[in-house]
Amino acid sequence: MDFAVCGIFGGSLREIMKKATITDIARKSGLSTATVDRVLNDRGGVSAANRQRVLRAAKELGYLPSEGMLALPSRPAHLEFFIPFGHNSFMQDVARKITAFASSLPLVASCNVTALDGIDPDALVTALEDLPLQTNGVGVITVDHPKTRHAIRRLCESGVRVVTIVRTFSRPHAPRSSASITWWRAEPRR
Repeated sequence: MDFAVCGIFGGSLREIMKKATITDIARKSGLSTATVDRVLNDRGGVSAANRQRVLRAAKELGYLPSEGMLALPSRPAHLEFFIPFGHNSFMQDVARKITAFASSLPLVASCNVTALDGIDPDALVTALEDLPLQTNGVGVITVDHPKTRHAIRRLCESGVRVVTIVRTFSRPHAPRSSASITWWRAEPRR
């Protein structure tokens, strides 16, 4: 299993890391760095016109991802993966590859893989109860079950990004990719 960072981000990681700063965007948009920060972090207190100025400047400077690219986190992420190991050498290899890949990325502060005792929903729910507070993203290999859907929904509502690996869920509004990886995020409240 190989991971292609350059293909995902549309350039080398070094090129992406050299892109525009908040100060560059503030200068180009004619607004303060505080305003730029509020827009880029989706906080309130900014008029629609100024929000558009910031987003236009950020896009022109290459700060925002182009179509087909993923947005980079603003600070290194703390990731947790929950994988049912057992005596399955494939799952053990998946865990090693995830750990090795994450350790090579400057945008990952920590990556922990927790071995679950089986694939049943209770094992995942129990493991998630001890999730560190600083966690930004969670990856799970699990079954589609009401308990796992509820646990994932709670994580999303608390602001944690979740990806289910291998197993796609039957949730009709959950986006799916052809690689059988499903990204979950909290639905915006209306």
